[in-house]
Amino acid sequence: MALIQHRFFSSALTECNALSIICPVEKYGAKKLPVCWLMSPLGTDHTGWYRNTSIEKLAEKGYFIVIPDMKLSFGLNMAHGFRYFDMLTKELPSMIMNTYSVDIEHHIIAGALEGAYVALHAAISGNIHYEKIIMLSAGSITDEESLPELNKEIKNAFGTLHIKNTDFYDPDVLYNSDSEIFLAYSDMDRYSFSSMKIEKLLERKNNFHLLKYDDAMNWAEWQEVLETIL
Repeated sequence: MALIQHRFFSSALTECNALSIICPVEKYGAKKLPVCWLMSPLGTDHTGWYRNTSIEKLAEKGYFIVIPDMKLSFGLNMAHGFRYFDMLTKELPSMIMNTYSVDIEHHIIAGALEGAYVALHAAISGNIHYEKIIMLSAGSITDEESLPELNKEIKNAFGTLHIKNTDFYDPDVLYNSDSEIFLAYSDMDRYSFSSMKIEKLLERKNNFHLLKYDDAMNWAEWQEVLETIL
């Protein structure tokens, strides 16, 4: 299993950033694999998924896993900060497809907590088609009240503490998407209200799949969901 720490210069950020890549080269050799983009929760970096899970098991199923470092950006072109959304949706896909031997026609995106918000934002508003969108313990966090401990980060990213007024997606676009959409959450999760709202929106959508947990989800359960889906 190859673990690659890739540092690169981002024109969108006007500085260097990093990402982690996990690739099962021993099993698949030079075969071009679909790209699985993994977004981390706020406060963890590009090492979070492999430090807290056995995500290599997912790579062994035949995925080229890319974990970008999104810092405290919520995956946005920040109101007071850098253009992380442009980095994620424009620069990185081009860089990955030009640098590595991947299947450029097949992409999946997944994320947990704030990373789920990033994944949905990128999938709905970006320029890459994702066959699967996987949201773990969150969805559109803009339906929640701000958490006091995140006030600084929220203000920098959104430009306001009233993030419920900054919905980025058109519900019709989400409902009419031909991507398979997966939502896994618990009523005990931090962003359960937003998850319930998206569940209600998508419950009659043919390619929507819901997984409910009793207790607040954690890294082990997020990995469990990914292994079940992929």
